[in-house]
Amino acid sequence: MNNLSLSVDGRVITDSLSAGQRTNPVYLTAGNHSVQIDRGGSTLLTQTVVVSGVNNYALTLFEDSGTLTTNWAQNNYLPGAGQAGLRVTHQAFGVPAVDVVLLHPTSGLELPVASGIAYSQTGASLDVEGLALPYIVIVREAGTLNTLLTLNNVFLNPGNNFTLHLVKQGGQTTLGSSLDRPLATKTLGVYQIAQAKIGQWQDRKSTRLNSSHTDIS
Repeated sequence: MNNLSLSVDGRVITDSLSAGQRTNPVYLTAGNHSVQIDRGGSTLLTQTVVVSGVNNYALTLFEDSGTLTTNWAQNNYLPGAGQAGLRVTHQAFGVPAVDVVLLHPTSGLELPVASGIAYSQTGASLDVEGLALPYIVIVREAGTLNTLLTLNNVFLNPGNNFTLHLVKQGGQTTLGSSLDRPLATKTLGVYQIAQAKIGQWQDRKSTRLNSSHTDIS
């Protein structure tokens, strides 16, 4: 879904948000804020988001069969030196709980990054080795070897913090995904909705909107 208009508290942030683009920074004070998504003069979605404390937030928009859904979550994780942060969020209603592992590009070892993550849950962020070579991500039904989704060529660059979103695909109870890397800057006294990218994996599109009060990349 392309050419979206994004407004926060009635102020238009962009009127041409499409796959592969990023928003410009927006600054928010603590409290409730209204987010609205329009396309061609029609409102597709309105949502109230809450900003509080010294936290970094991400609002992710997903489109499936013409319908937008959202995920609003904090993301304050700071990866260690030479590491990338990675967490998994399960947003695919009807899909069972999942385990997620990475296949290391040189050793071939499986690295567990999420275990038993059920619908509407978000796992803890973990450090993984930041590499110039791509990982393979394998999503399995929890406690089994039944593979639900495999993602090839996943780059996790050091110093960045990633969220892997698991979503329904094509209106079916099958998994698609998007991988987002938030960009943020340190700002005192205000909250910043920083630049955000739209990922397109497995025919999925997502818009990520980040709010930050600390450095996370």
